[in-house]
Amino acid sequence: MEAELPITASLLPASFNFDVIGYGCTSGSTVIGESRVTNAIRTVHPEFLLQILLQHVKQH
Repeated sequence: MEAELPITASLLPASFNFDVIGYGCTSGSTVIGESRVTNAIRTVHPEFLLQILLQHVKQH
């Protein structure tokens, strides 16, 4: 799954000017690691705010 994250993120066209990318797979975040998920997505879209659901779940 980790290797596929940049490929999948590249399907989000930058021309749409998204403000945020959300990653909602808590099991993926747990197994891969939040920082590695973040790095994988940021390789393609470093300009977007990235929200990882697991980070918010752990806060509450």
